[in-house]
Amino acid sequence: MNTAVGGSLLNQLEQNSVQFATLKKSLPAQIAEFLRDKRWFGGKALRVRSIDIEDLVPLAAHGASALFVFARVNFESAPSETYVIPLLTQNLSEGAQLVSPLSDALKNDNVLRVLYDAIERESVSLGALGEIRGLQTKFFRQNSPEDVQLLVPNPIGGEQSNSSIIFGQKWILKVFRRMQEGENPELEVGRFLTERTTFRQFAPVGGWLEYRDRSSARKTLGVLQRFIANDGDAWNYTLSALSDFWREAPKRFDQIAEAAPKDLDSQASNGAEISPVVAQLCGDYLAAAALLGRRTAELHQALASDPNDPAFAPEPFTPEVQMHIRDTLITNANSTLDLLRSQLEAFAPGIRGRAQMILDGQEKIVSAIHAAFDRPLTGLRIRIHGDYHLGQVLRAQNDFIIIDFEGEPGRPIADRIVKRSALQDVAGMLRSFHYAAFGPLLAPIGETPQGDAMQLAVLARYWNRWVSRSFLRGYFEAAGDSAFLPKNQAERQSLLQVSLLSKCLFELAYELNNRPDWLRVPLAGITEYLENPGAIVG
Repeated sequence: MNTAVGGSLLNQLEQNSVQFATLKKSLPAQIAEFLRDKRWFGGKALRVRSIDIEDLVPLAAHGASALFVFARVNFESAPSETYVIPLLTQNLSEGAQLVSPLSDALKNDNVLRVLYDAIERESVSLGALGEIRGLQTKFFRQNSPEDVQLLVPNPIGGEQSNSSIIFGQKWILKVFRRMQEGENPELEVGRFLTERTTFRQFAPVGGWLEYRDRSSARKTLGVLQRFIANDGDAWNYTLSALSDFWREAPKRFDQIAEAAPKDLDSQASNGAEISPVVAQLCGDYLAAAALLGRRTAELHQALASDPNDPAFAPEPFTPEVQMHIRDTLITNANSTLDLLRSQLEAFAPGIRGRAQMILDGQEKIVSAIHAAFDRPLTGLRIRIHGDYHLGQVLRAQNDFIIIDFEGEPGRPIADRIVKRSALQDVAGMLRSFHYAAFGPLLAPIGETPQGDAMQLAVLARYWNRWVSRSFLRGYFEAAGDSAFLPKNQAERQSLLQVSLLSKCLFELAYELNNRPDWLRVPLAGITEYLENPGAIVG
């Protein structure tokens, strides 16, 4: 119905230009302090040169009001970033008086209701240079939304780049703190799946909030999705399954080692039977991994289902596209290995030896990338999840719900919406299994599995391969002869191997910069490839 709200505060701001100018002048210093300890602020490690206020948009309803501040943060040695900062206001009758010190409006229940109400009413809130609009999907209208006053908001803690609020166990609103030009993939992909496919293993989109400036350029502010009751994410589900494995596996190492040769064929997706001892130790998780593989394939089939929508229509790997991918991967690989080389002397001897082996294999890594992309590829490029791992999947009613379609939040939206090989998502999940398998071995003393360190590492590798094989079997059986997959096994294997390798290198750069104690996980993945390039392993 596009009802304009919040106008009284805006009028006061316009009527008192001195006060408005004062806010624009005084807020930057306060915001610089406000951002310092916020987990969603991505520039904590950078020096801030200045902060500019791009717009101020008031929202008011239900006895609460907030001022949405759009602040462009200018860094000394990195591109600027724009953040949306909802701040509580008070004394509206006297003008826009901010709560001091600055207070995050997304911690106020009444302000959170204002956001839901904006979608429910499809309202427009006018700012100085733009507006915030609430919009809804047919799914929202069909699902009898309750009155906003009956939906108790419950903010979710512990997040990184966004803020999420659950409303009455019915809906969940994700608010994007960092703003980028264009429609966020979370909204674009979620709305596509909701309105134009039969895939239902995700959270359907009910509505969204967007900011429009005077040129009608749009930026997604938030996405409202159906809340799915769940038992937690697949990462914790996996760690729980692994805890059962670790209780028994070290006691049966000899039996497992005897079963390994036939279970670890070089074709990880083959049809070889799992031995009884492996089936017993891995329990129901092998079937769960196969189910997750099927759900992943079904997602890809849904994303590739509309040949008439330019944003989602599958596209071929042209020679130009292949050359661009090849050159990008080689540049990234060389850059990461240069970073590894620069820190080599600081590593402990065991880590240094493995790192040196990888550096010695640099030519082999580059050759593998060439081999994958220097010949025509028969599969198609499609829209994919783009940041696919166990933390992006919920366990619900003995099934899986795939969430978080925004891709890598640190990358530009233009990069996140590029069509890619579906096997990149497959590689992402295989790498997540690898992290789950080896993570317990890196836990603090007293929390790690007990036993000989070398044997534990072997067991972790075996578990990872068995689970990866189950996932791949489920994926390829469900995907069948889908056009987005390479047409022959050799091409499929080569592309998946390179996807795994590039993911390992991405992880290596991340761990070098953020978590040196976890270096052993991506190093092990790269080393395993160099030692056995014919195997599809995570």
